[in-house]
Amino acid sequence: MISIQPEWSRLIQNGTKTVELRRQRSGCEPGTKVAIYTSFPVKRVEAIATVAAVHALAPDELWQTVGAQSATSREDFFSYLGDLNVAYGIELSDVQPVTPFALGRSGPQSWRYLFADEPEGQEVIAACEMQQPSEGSEIS
Repeated sequence: MISIQPEWSRLIQNGTKTVELRRQRSGCEPGTKVAIYTSFPVKRVEAIATVAAVHALAPDELWQTVGAQSATSREDFFSYLGDLNVAYGIELSDVQPVTPFALGRSGPQSWRYLFADEPEGQEVIAACEMQQPSEGSEIS
């Protein structure tokens, strides 16, 4: 599950933003299904997506590669990532809205793995699978 601020979550859900920028590697790999948790003040899971690619590059290279997909200005991009040696762009595809639902506890600060044998994982996986054709994949 990936936590995204409301402004960026809306842009991901409407297809304007296809790359989520991160200062630290999330650990997800291409093909991973993710639940998109929209952070404060919304505090709900609102969509699911698939990680299409993870770009780990110097900020100037990352801007050249995915800047247009990040839905942010060059100035804001470098204000956020410019001091790093390596910055990350998580490319998302197949974004599907789900009926929004709150978690039974606080959402993640950035990223959280969900496991089918944990109550929170069961809650998110069940809610998302009810709204998606089952492909036998778990959601992160």
